[in-house]
Amino acid sequence: MNEHVVPHPPLWIDGIGDYSQIIHPYQFGHGEQKSTCLWLFGGLPKLKPTNIVEGREQRIWKLPPSRDRAKLRSKTFPGIAKAMAQQWGDFLLSK
Repeated sequence: MNEHVVPHPPLWIDGIGDYSQIIHPYQFGHGEQKSTCLWLFGGLPKLKPTNIVEGREQRIWKLPPSRDRAKLRSKTFPGIAKAMAQQWGDFLLSK
């Protein structure tokens, strides 16, 4: 699995091809709207939303310039990490 924000056509990652799925933190219990592409390998299934929340905002996109901006923008939200661990862990253990 590789994670990345939605790539612009000139910025495609060589050799990987099209992404498999786009997810947002608001689908996994966080009020953030941040498109994140997933490239799923090894037969991993698409993630299923676990806790869709209302009140979505683009707080991450609107962060002002700072020393920590890149770190904050690259954060994987705990709800997404939990869904990955549960859903893909169960999938891999069932093989």
